[in-house]
Amino acid sequence: MEVILITGGTSGLGLHAARNLLEEGHAVVITGRDLTKLESATSWILSGLEPDARSRLHTILLDFESLASVREAVEAFKALQLPLHVLVNNAGTITPEREFAPETTMVEKTIFVNAIAPFYLTWLLLPLLKQDNGDEDGDNHNDERRILFVTSSLHDPQQPGGGRTPESAMPDQIDFDNLDGHKSWDGMLFYKISKLAVLWITYLLSKQCNIPVIAFCPGFVPATGLSRNASWIKRMLMRYVLSQMSFARSEIESAADYVFYATNTDIKGITGECFQRRKVIESSPESRDMERAKQFWDLACNVCKLGDRSLK
Repeated sequence: MEVILITGGTSGLGLHAARNLLEEGHAVVITGRDLTKLESATSWILSGLEPDARSRLHTILLDFESLASVREAVEAFKALQLPLHVLVNNAGTITPEREFAPETTMVEKTIFVNAIAPFYLTWLLLPLLKQDNGDEDGDNHNDERRILFVTSSLHDPQQPGGGRTPESAMPDQIDFDNLDGHKSWDGMLFYKISKLAVLWITYLLSKQCNIPVIAFCPGFVPATGLSRNASWIKRMLMRYVLSQMSFARSEIESAADYVFYATNTDIKGITGECFQRRKVIESSPESRDMERAKQFWDLACNVCKLGDRSLK
């Protein structure tokens, strides 16, 4: 049995993945920003499962708009007195307007929630992931530890989708002086930038710690909650029209991939790669630019007020 922490586990792919992992016998910890939604998610996940599943499911309040909430969530996980084998950084957002998290105006909220806060959570949980993860039965889980980040192929300017208007088109190289959106801002563009930043974090982290770190693209899943802030017309288009397209994937399909990335032994030891549909893919040229990656890493450390920027 592995202990798997999934952020954003109250809806969408995180919710379905949590149920699948619990059904396979793992212990699952889900996070969410709303207590009522955590309770509803718990009821849905446990419905139809064996009674013992209840003892293997845990919930933690976590609002990625707040670094203080990230710290509190880490302490809440420690209070569970569980080992940690797999961290799935799944939570994400896309905003209809230019906004900021309360703690900084260095980056706008989409980048903060989708990249900076998961980076901070991962940083704080690294000591737990590095611990000897043997269990009471003597099974050693050290070779099964993994850190997963959910990204999107939309980070690549050569990939279709995500809106092709001039405002939302991904440039070949992003403007680091505009990560707060003061020059120009578009919700879809900043979502794409946040997913590029996730890859930068993945690749740099994989070079600096002895735990496998991978990113993966779930594919286009119209039923997820990312469209919740879109207009009524766009939400209907996503759910009833685009969901029927051949390139679209269901929540069930993509959630099964979450289980694969979290537990499958075929990819054990692979690190610093990006996956899609269970295969390694080549991410965009800019995502592989480690000088740009280090620039974002330094920015993330500044936002999170991390003095020592090297990983031991």
